[in-house]
Amino acid sequence: MDKANYIAEAERQLSDERLYKKLDYDPTSELSSKISTALQTMHNDGHIDKDTIGYSKPEKAKPDRLYLLPKIHKVNNPGRPIVSGNGLPTEKISEFVDFHLRSYVENLTSHIQDITDYLRKMESMNPLPLETLLVTLDVTSLYTKIPHDDRIQSCREIWARATL
Repeated sequence: MDKANYIAEAERQLSDERLYKKLDYDPTSELSSKISTALQTMHNDGHIDKDTIGYSKPEKAKPDRLYLLPKIHKVNNPGRPIVSGNGLPTEKISEFVDFHLRSYVENLTSHIQDITDYLRKMESMNPLPLETLLVTLDVTSLYTKIPHDDRIQSCREIWARATL
């Protein structure tokens, strides 16, 4: 994809106000400050230890960056948007949550790690039950469409089951 088409595709996607909101300022330092304050409050309340604060506290945070991976198998090669979270104020907190929930998520029957895992699971079900209906989906902007509150509730439910 040449540079002009790449930029046009990025601008097309970013102009979709259902998925993206244009800000008048960079909130990165403000968010970093709020996270640091919240971590200190959690420590003061006895919810996390000093090592967790040290690991999770944002340092030299930067805003996320969007780039596109052209879908070469589709007409006009639309871009698959990738938002890099490296360096975000929430990066270390995300790693912390992932570390503590990963083993529980991986044990859910609905979890599929990758295509190899999917094929292995399909092979183990051979033959498929007669009432099985196989479908495929092409989801557009998957992560921007999952409501934040639903994500948080899912994490709470997994954690509650894990700590029983």
